[in-house]
Amino acid sequence: MAPIVGDDSGTEVADKKTVATRIDVDRSMLSRWPKDGYRPSAETVVAFCRAYGRNPLTGLVAAGFITKTESCTRDVKIGIDEALREARLDDLLDELRRRVDNNERSQPDH
Repeated sequence: MAPIVGDDSGTEVADKKTVATRIDVDRSMLSRWPKDGYRPSAETVVAFCRAYGRNPLTGLVAAGFITKTESCTRDVKIGIDEALREARLDDLLDELRRRVDNNERSQPDH
């Protein structure tokens, strides 16, 4: 079987059977991917990216579902819990300082 997935060094490391198993599709579907005019579904692209630890937006751009500009949009909403987990400690401390400073300025002197 010919390898179809490469590692970060550019070395091809996964054959069609392995890829098909990891993303839960029929192996024959993978043979059609490189052919002109065939494009896997967006769901399959996302499954492929997730199975190989890649950002699904990058895969959707590569497959032509969205543009690179669309993949960089900043109006994506995430939950507060996720935002706090992803925030750097310095950013959290800066925000805390800002809030304390704003609160002190808005409080009347006693």
